[in-house]
Amino acid sequence: MARVHKAWLGCLVIGALLTGTAWGQQQDRYEQDEYSGEDSPRFALGLGVGLTDAGPGAAPYLSAALRIRLGAEEASEGISAFIEPEVGYWEDDEKSGAVRTQQSDLLLGVNIVGAFEMSRVEYFIGAGIGIHFLGAELDIGAVSIDEDTEALGVNVHFGVDIELTETVALFGVGRFDIVDDDRDETVVVTDDVQSKGYVGLRLRF
Repeated sequence: MARVHKAWLGCLVIGALLTGTAWGQQQDRYEQDEYSGEDSPRFALGLGVGLTDAGPGAAPYLSAALRIRLGAEEASEGISAFIEPEVGYWEDDEKSGAVRTQQSDLLLGVNIVGAFEMSRVEYFIGAGIGIHFLGAELDIGAVSIDEDTEALGVNVHFGVDIELTETVALFGVGRFDIVDDDRDETVVVTDDVQSKGYVGLRLRF
C-alpha cells in the first residue's frame, strides 16, 4: 500500500509540474493561426519512461503507443477521440541472501482515449485492454522455479500533453492496470493492480 501511495504522489507531482509549465507557455492556437488553417496531424507516436510498483520494489517502466485520431479532422470544441495500440514493459530483479526473484511483464494492448485541448495543453483520459506476458523466476541456491503465463488485463489512465512544437509534445501519464494473474503466490509477488507513472515525448505526423 505504501508503494501505491508513493506512485500516486509521483503522478501528482509530475502532473503539477507539467500543468504549471504549460500555463506558463500557453498561447491561443486559434487566435494566432499557428497551423494556417491546416488539419492537425492524425497520428502520434508516444515514447515514455517511468516507474511501476507492480513487483516487490519500484521498477523502470517503458512504453510505446501509436495514437490514431478518429474522424477526418479535429472537433471545433477541441475534443478528440483516439484509438491507441500500445506496448509496455517492465522487469524487476531482487536478491535477499540466497534467494533471488526475477519478474517481468510485456504488455500488448489497445486503448480508447478522449482528449480535450486548451491552447498548447491537451488533457486526456482513457481505458483499454491487453494481454500481459508475465515471467517469473525464483532461485533458491541451486534450485530454480519458473512461473510464466499470459494474463488478460484492463487499464484506466489519465494525463496531459504539452505542445513544444507543431509536431512534438511532452506528456505525463498516471495509470492503473488490473491483471488477472492467478500464478502461485509463493513464487510470484507481482501485484494484481499495477500503478504506473511515466513521462515522455509524443511525435505527431
